Amino acid sequence: EIETLEADRRKLIREKEDQAETLSSQLAQAHAAREHAEKALAEMAAKYEALVQVTGKVQSKYDRLVARSVDVTRDLEAQVAARDEIIRHLKTAQVSTQPPYVCSA
Repeated sequence: EIETLEADRRKLIREKEDQAETLSSQLAQAHAAREHAEKALAEMAAKYEALVQVTGKVQSKYDRLVARSVDVTRDLEAQVAARDEIIRHLKTAQVSTQPPYVCSA
């Protein structure tokens, strides 16, 4: 009976050692997975920050282009208005300086 108890005790010790080894291995795997996830998260954060910076630069360039477009549109509208005014003056000057119509008989 003592031998049976001793055999059971050794068997139980082996099972507990196996469980401890399995848990230790699982813990090491979980730790490695955590480190990998932290590294991936850090890389994603760096990429996100770079994207934010690029987006800011693109927005800034877009804003400058919109402002320039507004300026160009105003300049073109002023040029069209000036052209129309010149045409109006030329038509008025042409009407007042035309010689009267003379009929030759």
